[in-house]
Amino acid sequence: MRALIVLFPFILFSSCLNEPDDINPYFAEIYPIVLEDINITCTQGESDNYIAAQIKSMEFCHYEDIVGAFDFSPVSKFSTASPNMSTSGSVIQARKGLVLTLGDENTHLNEHFVINFPDFESNFDVVDYLDSIFMLSNHDIMGMEDIQIPAGASNDEIILIESGSGYLNNFLIEINSKDSVTETGGIVFSISTIFGSQEGSFLRFSEVKKTFEVDGIYYNMIIEFQCDLYHWPQYGYEGLWGSVREGRIHAHVKLRGT
Repeated sequence: MRALIVLFPFILFSSCLNEPDDINPYFAEIYPIVLEDINITCTQGESDNYIAAQIKSMEFCHYEDIVGAFDFSPVSKFSTASPNMSTSGSVIQARKGLVLTLGDENTHLNEHFVINFPDFESNFDVVDYLDSIFMLSNHDIMGMEDIQIPAGASNDEIILIESGSGYLNNFLIEINSKDSVTETGGIVFSISTIFGSQEGSFLRFSEVKKTFEVDGIYYNMIIEFQCDLYHWPQYGYEGLWGSVREGRIHAHVKLRGT
C-alpha cells in the first residue's frame, strides 16, 4: 500500500478518510457551518490584488487588504511505499506543484480561492516550468472526468486521488475554509472543481509579467476563468455548490523561495 504525502512549506497536512456512506460526525457538524459562513458579497478594498466573479449569479470579490495576503508557493508531493502517512517509506513518485492562494489560509473560516497549478517533475526548475506554462494562454480545469485511478490502488488511495491529492495534469480551483478553533482544529474544508464535471470551464492568462526584484522573483498576473464548484461527498453533501462565471484575478505576488 502506498501513502500520499503533500508537503507545504513548514507544514504537513493529513486527513482521516471515511466512506461516503459513513460520514464523520465532525464533518457532519462543522461543514454546514462552513457553508453558512461563506459570504458571497463584494466589498471593494484599496489593494491592486483581488479576485472578482459572479458566483451563483451574485457579485463576489475579495481584495487582498481585506481577506489577507495573496501567496504564490511551490509545494512538494510524493507517494511512499509505507501503509501510513509517514515520510519514512521509500519514495516511489516525487513531484512538485504550485499554489496561488488568494487570502489568509490560517484565519478561522476565512473562505478563500486557491488555484492549484498542474504538477511537474521534481527535478524541473520552478521558474522554467512557469515560463512553459505562461507560453500558453488557455488552460483546462481539472474535473471529475480527469481523475485517473491506477491499477491496484487501495481504497484510501482512491479517496485521496478523488479529492484532488493525486497527480494534477490540469489546473484545479477550490474555495477553502479552515476550522482552527474546535478540538480537531486545523482541518481545511474544500469546495472544488475536482468533485464534478468541468465541461465549458477554462482558465486563461490574459497578462503575465515576470520581474526580478531585490527580494525575489515577482509575477504580475491577470487571470480570467470560469468553473463549477462541487461538494465533497465525504462531508455529507453531494452535487453542485455553485457556478463561477466572469472570474478575474489580479495578482502581483512573489514566488516564495526565490
